[in-house]
Amino acid sequence: MYQVKPTSVDFEIQIPNCMYKVKIDQTSSTALRTNEEFIKVNHTTVKSFDILDGKINTLLKKSDMENIEARQELLLDQLHKFKTRLLEIRKKLKLNISPKKGNTTVNKNLKNEDLGFRKKSLDIFENYSEIDIVVNAHPKFVPYGLLGIKNAWKNQVNFDVKIFSHSTLQDISPEAKHFQKQITDGSITNSKNPSIKTTIIWKNCEHTEMISSPTMYKPIYGEINILRFLARIGPYDFRYDFTSNANQIDSILDICYQLLRCSGNAQQELLRNLSKLLDKQKFFGGENLSIADIAVSSSLKRIQQAALKNLPENMKKWQNIIKNILY
Repeated sequence: MYQVKPTSVDFEIQIPNCMYKVKIDQTSSTALRTNEEFIKVNHTTVKSFDILDGKINTLLKKSDMENIEARQELLLDQLHKFKTRLLEIRKKLKLNISPKKGNTTVNKNLKNEDLGFRKKSLDIFENYSEIDIVVNAHPKFVPYGLLGIKNAWKNQVNFDVKIFSHSTLQDISPEAKHFQKQITDGSITNSKNPSIKTTIIWKNCEHTEMISSPTMYKPIYGEINILRFLARIGPYDFRYDFTSNANQIDSILDICYQLLRCSGNAQQELLRNLSKLLDKQKFFGGENLSIADIAVSSSLKRIQQAALKNLPENMKKWQNIIKNILY
């Protein structure tokens, strides 16, 4: 082969004697070699750990997903069982209290569109065949409206009334005792009708108040507001919200609220306004009994008899009709 001359010339290097001589450390090259090998090995190890860490993360993510899926399946199963249970309960409950065919108590003033709205309105009895209400009342302010409601709905809703006296009261008024006897006697029970369990507690309270469970925990103050609430959950022919005379009934309820909180000329003016609203109708709601008649009759029973001496003739005639129906 062709021989190439070397490009470098070998010659001996002369180390000067003036410099301090250091012995050659044989371990340095070994250390360097070892360090390089360590780096090489460490690099491989890091790569291996990265791969292992990725696999671990994948397994963990997979495990988390499986746990979430398992929990979801458990929740869905519990919801299915809960739904099944509710359907079983609903089958056992007879909740619909809408007027049946041939029921002549339905308000004739209702239009077809009014009835459509009524079907969409709130009906607690669609969810509960029985509701509980607690009414706190002062024996001097007897809630006659509850007695009127009970007698007006006697063929459509079962009223189970119990009355207790708070320990702070030593005795109750004769009017309260008579009311207590009336509202607890003569109950008509029909297993097909929904029920309202009513507990009345005589106590020293400023306003008549009602607590309804399980629908709410905040009290409803005032007998008139209690009647508004009961009208919204009661039989359809007593729900006036979407009727053509809803504003008039609301005005009558407002007058009843004011009637118990005034006296003298102001009270007489309110009675004249009620007489004008009654006009020539048989009832305040038209030709059929409504929640307005119950509210007015309860208010008149609570005001002083002296204020009723100058009661208009149409009010007296209406009062006699109501007395035979409700009390």
